[in-house]
Amino acid sequence: MLQEKDSKLEHVPSTVRKVMKEYWEHWANEGSNLEIMLGERDILSAERLHSSDVLEITSFIPDLTGMDVLEVAGGSGRLSGELAKRAKHVTTTDFIESFVEENKKINGPKFNNMTFRTVDALKLDYPQNSFDMVFSVWLFMYLSDE
Repeated sequence: MLQEKDSKLEHVPSTVRKVMKEYWEHWANEGSNLEIMLGERDILSAERLHSSDVLEITSFIPDLTGMDVLEVAGGSGRLSGELAKRAKHVTTTDFIESFVEENKKINGPKFNNMTFRTVDALKLDYPQNSFDMVFSVWLFMYLSDE
């Protein structure tokens, strides 16, 4: 999208993040978050895809017993509850407030070992060694090398 380098583009990373945030905020108002995250406009198709997706992803999660886990870009909580079932504590973050609120609404009543925070993944301010494991799905395709 932005191929030329000049002085106007010296802040490209922040511009790109702004565009991404605007995109997700816009789509947060369209359909359910599950439909949006999975690219399905039909809630039944989204739920089927979600179920198989969760089974596959959780099969790779190591034993989290006694661990404090940071979930980065947890969105509306598709996997947050699965982490909370297995870990001592889960701090889940996302930069879209409505997604964090939906996560809190879905998982907050079920789990007393969760903290929910609206924060950009590039602006996390936790001290080093605050967590035993960092978990994320789908975040890396939105990050640049800069």
